[in-house]
Amino acid sequence: MASALLFTLFLMAGITDPGEEKFIEAATDSVESNFKVRAEDLFWSADRAIISTDRVSLLFQNRFDGFYGAQSEILIDGLPVNTEFFGVVYPQKLPIALGEVEGIYQKDGFGLYKGHSYSAGLFSVESSRVSEGLSFFGSAQISNEAGEPGPWVYDEERVSPNVERFGPGLDLASSYKSGNWYGKGVFRFHRHLNSDLSVQGRMKNMVGFPATGEFLNADAETSTGMIEGGYERDYLRIRGRVIQTNSDDFLFFQPLGREVPAEMEISQYTLAADGNINPQWGFSSYLQVQNKSLDYRRNFFEHNFDWSEETTAFHISANRSSRTSFLEFGSRLRMIDTSAPGIESENHGYTDLFLHTGNELTESLSFLTGHNVIFSWESSAIQSKAGFLIDLSDRWITELSVNYSETLPEFSNAQDYWMTQGASLYNDLEISFMIPSEIEKSRRFSIHVDQEFQLSQNVSVGVDLAHITHLAFHIPFQRVEYDLDFHAFPGGYTLFENQAGTRFDGALNVKHTPSSSFQHDIRVYFNRTLSGDSEYQSYWKTAPDFLMNYSALWQPFPDLELKSRIHYRSVSQWDEFEALDGEQFRSFNPQVPFAFGTFSSKTPTPLKIDLQVAKWFWEQRFRAVIMMKNILDKEDYSHPMATREGFTFVLRGEFRF
Repeated sequence: MASALLFTLFLMAGITDPGEEKFIEAATDSVESNFKVRAEDLFWSADRAIISTDRVSLLFQNRFDGFYGAQSEILIDGLPVNTEFFGVVYPQKLPIALGEVEGIYQKDGFGLYKGHSYSAGLFSVESSRVSEGLSFFGSAQISNEAGEPGPWVYDEERVSPNVERFGPGLDLASSYKSGNWYGKGVFRFHRHLNSDLSVQGRMKNMVGFPATGEFLNADAETSTGMIEGGYERDYLRIRGRVIQTNSDDFLFFQPLGREVPAEMEISQYTLAADGNINPQWGFSSYLQVQNKSLDYRRNFFEHNFDWSEETTAFHISANRSSRTSFLEFGSRLRMIDTSAPGIESENHGYTDLFLHTGNELTESLSFLTGHNVIFSWESSAIQSKAGFLIDLSDRWITELSVNYSETLPEFSNAQDYWMTQGASLYNDLEISFMIPSEIEKSRRFSIHVDQEFQLSQNVSVGVDLAHITHLAFHIPFQRVEYDLDFHAFPGGYTLFENQAGTRFDGALNVKHTPSSSFQHDIRVYFNRTLSGDSEYQSYWKTAPDFLMNYSALWQPFPDLELKSRIHYRSVSQWDEFEALDGEQFRSFNPQVPFAFGTFSSKTPTPLKIDLQVAKWFWEQRFRAVIMMKNILDKEDYSHPMATREGFTFVLRGEFRF
């Protein structure tokens, strides 16, 4: 029966709103294969806007919370990996070689995925399965943007790079499997020296002392290593994982309005087990300890976050499935120890309880529910949803659901919450601020209508619509003032609490596979603010009203791939940066002709076209990739402070054996 088949799929993917689940296949024969020449490309097909001020760190537009709210969790092969600092995600720190990515699952809101409970969205990245015997993978790449110095003016004795130096980027991976036992390791290295006209001045001035003429290279460098070993059988998997990341980076801190140079370190230790007890019952569990820290890196202001966080988490869940029903329940216990100057209470404990069910009422109608409850030492938050899955025909599936969600302030507005706990971070960074002494839970209600159509054997269509009502929403706002040397200087920072408003949000996905050698798809995202006061509407103007991604793959021969991508994003308005409108930034690099540019609080709306050619050699042991990004050379930036990107070419080589 069709409904029974759907429940089998739920078991594989985890019970959640099916209309919110998006699987982006990234195997060798897919549209997304090896377009991942940068870490940010992992999230290119997400139905949401992504910001990068420096081509490295990312801010995601959460469907419900925008750019500054709670961020989506990231899983690598089913286990959480956290590379986020104060809302900014660093994907280059993820312990997975880009060429080894097999697929990406994206989910919005809260739910359950393969036994893992999440509360603010999810990206799950799956790597290639370990094959029998010994194997190696490696890749290296280099890129250059039009308008940069180029190798013909290279002078290693001067501060200028020969190219943008988005790289070198190096990925190495190896694995060994013998019977049921396996081991694997990953090493990633990335170095970035930003020579973009719009950011090079402030980067150099931040790590230097202009009055003395003393400047250091304003580079960002990251090293990440992972070792994993385990035992696998048809009904049981046990594994252990160790991750270590060290970097010198720039953290874009929204309450400051610009970056702070900082040393970042992440250490993570995980022990996990999952499997099936019998054909109906299964389980999933892990114990994880993670340490993150932000420390001092030389800067003009002598700013130092002096911040660290240790999280110990234990997660266990069980699931039961039959032909007509599904049940999954469990708990996650977290102890978070945060250390920063001024914090009065460093230890916080959280207990998450979750229950998700599905029951077939008739052959064409099923009832789904999901419930999460988070208990802290001081408060609690509830997330609940219910809906009907209607199997209208063999080619048409509809889901109707309602959703109510609460979020604790330490997750929705983390840095503001720590200020209420006595942290002196804003004072240390010389930020004037207005924050209430106590921040309430954020609350929202939403209605979802999701459609899946199989128009033919070669054409599928997905539609995801949502009406979102924010009942209590806390909006951070930093008025940024202009400064010639550092481009931005913090004005007054305010947290507008308990804002209310409504929005309409939707996505359309069409995939067409006319032949085994050609496939293409288009993804369209749109949203509209329907009501709310000026602060609410101002905040959501940062999210583009319209976003379109188109991908195509043509494989005329088994060893040759030709690919294209087209991207369009409507204008977004950042009222925080209105004081910068019309102000100038200037070049710093002595090997680049002196030039000026102009700031704008509105982002441009170029049509970006990317092309890629990939060719296999030596029985598919080596692949050469040439990628041309933004071939129309239209200036593009997603944020007023972001790098201005024009035409860029990337050369990449991969080997595997």
